[in-house]
Amino acid sequence: MQRKKKAGYTCASNESNFAGHIWDRLDVNGHMGAMACVVVPSFWANHQEQGDWQILARWIHEHLPYSTLYFFPTYWAFNIGWHESPKKSIKSYAEPAGTFTP
Repeated sequence: MQRKKKAGYTCASNESNFAGHIWDRLDVNGHMGAMACVVVPSFWANHQEQGDWQILARWIHEHLPYSTLYFFPTYWAFNIGWHESPKKSIKSYAEPAGTFTP
């Protein structure tokens, strides 16, 4: 549907998701990776102010191995990616949107 430019289908192509959302396929460089979408209900219950997602992003950055984090405005849901060649990149669609550097 995305290739047909249908509204509401904004995900990246399958090929660009290899070693990410599509964890069982190596990326173009032959690396392995995986991605999960996570919501932490207790965090959302206590941190609903604009920008509070950054508290969670900073904690993950300091305590967990990750390659990429993408935060979303709904419940501060986030995609956390692991990769054999980690980027250590944090981006957000929630305000303040863009790249976050802890």
